[in-house]
Amino acid sequence: MDVPKKILIARFPLESAWGGEEEIHLVMAEIFRKHAIQTELLSSCPYLSERFQKEGFFVKEEFQKDITSDWRIFRNIFTLLCFFIRGLYWIPYFRYIRKVRTVLFLTLIEKLLWTPLAKLLGMRVYWGHHAPLGTWLSKNPYLFLWKFWSQHVQIIVASGFMKKELSVFTNYPENILILPNTLSPKKDMSEVTISSGSDFHKLLNMRAKIDREKEDLFLVGTASRLSPEKGMRDVIAAAENLKSKNILFLCAGSGSEEKALLKEIKAKGLRKVHLIGFLNPDEMRIFLQHIDLFVLPSHEEPFGLVLLEAMSTQKAIAASYVGGIPEVLGAKNEGLFEVKNPDDLVQKILFFEKNEALRKELGQRNFAHFKKNYSGAEFEKKLLNIFKMESPSAIRETLI
Repeated sequence: MDVPKKILIARFPLESAWGGEEEIHLVMAEIFRKHAIQTELLSSCPYLSERFQKEGFFVKEEFQKDITSDWRIFRNIFTLLCFFIRGLYWIPYFRYIRKVRTVLFLTLIEKLLWTPLAKLLGMRVYWGHHAPLGTWLSKNPYLFLWKFWSQHVQIIVASGFMKKELSVFTNYPENILILPNTLSPKKDMSEVTISSGSDFHKLLNMRAKIDREKEDLFLVGTASRLSPEKGMRDVIAAAENLKSKNILFLCAGSGSEEKALLKEIKAKGLRKVHLIGFLNPDEMRIFLQHIDLFVLPSHEEPFGLVLLEAMSTQKAIAASYVGGIPEVLGAKNEGLFEVKNPDDLVQKILFFEKNEALRKELGQRNFAHFKKNYSGAEFEKKLLNIFKMESPSAIRETLI
């Protein structure tokens, strides 16, 4: 079957933010456009809508959010009914007015309620799954709908770990297809000239009022959404244990825990821990190129797109052994540490601080691993194959 001429991406997150999941779908849209496939977006996420509009994609905004992770069925039954009715407008609109025949649903609510509408109108339906799998699905009262409709769609995941998790909830695991993430050409830093040290110090002074010379410090950097599952409190605990060391912690990102983390850092007197906020792609490039060690302390992580950014800058990485992280880095990577164990993180930081030559060697290995397994060309090939074939068996053959 030919690649479709138009693809609709639909996403209605309970909480809006910009992260790896949003980033990879913008990458998909850019690849589709490269091959003359029009991508259109329907979403309640203002960040996603703004970025898609900025890049010139057709966007329709919707007010409804995904409330299917809330188990209070009767309290939400009216909201679910309203969302279904909204689908009676949006699905025919995109099918007949916008001439879209293929749709990628990303959040649970439209997967459950709009999949039957889309199938009824002859649309090819894909589900994208990038979030950590928790009780929001395994104990969800709507799980029976997920199981039923999953046999009629193809489900795209980023790692073997995610496929293994989801396979428990479907009788058709062959419908689950692995598409490892990649970086947007705009964020792939492997071919970028290193920014000057003055740019880095300017960034720090602007973000955290830090006026220190890098040569006197070992710089540990993190970058993630500031929410409980990202494990930032493990970094704070490690920093407290390393208080006497000449180690500076720079934590990029924003999120629901930002104020609480700032309060905790101040209460513990951690003058060498700085939350520097959300970084745009240019700032992130400067940041990664000048830190000595990148840390990802997640408690849940189905993939970890930021790992690819760090690998592309030849950084040594310390990351928790959880979810899809060992699959992304390699299960024998020397930087893996026990999840939810600040003491083990401390030992990894000291290990990298004391071994500069090994740190550089591991950074080069990470870069080689990135180039071999997560290139944009390979992602593009697999992406187009997935959307070209209709039967799961045909798709699996192209991915072998």
